[in-house]
Amino acid sequence: DVYVSAATKFAGGKWLFVYHDFSADEASSTVDDLGSEINIQYTTKIAEKFSFGAKYANYSAGDIKVDTDKLWVWIATKF
Repeated sequence: DVYVSAATKFAGGKWLFVYHDFSADEASSTVDDLGSEINIQYTTKIAEKFSFGAKYANYSAGDIKVDTDKLWVWIATKF
C-alpha cells in the first residue's frame, strides 16, 4: 500500500483526502494490481458536545475486478 494524504480546514470543518495504490507483494499471472482507492472525509462540530462526520470511499479494482463505492455518515457526542 502506497498512499498520500492531505488535510485542511474549510467550510467550517476539517477535510481529509487520501489516495491509496495497492499492489501485491509478489505478482502472479492473474494478480499484480490490487487497485486504488480515494477517500474524502469531512468532520465538523455541530453543537457544544456533538460532531458530524461524512466519509466517501471509491475503490477501483485492479486485477480483481470488483469496484466499490461506500458512504458513511455519523453523529458523535462527548460526555
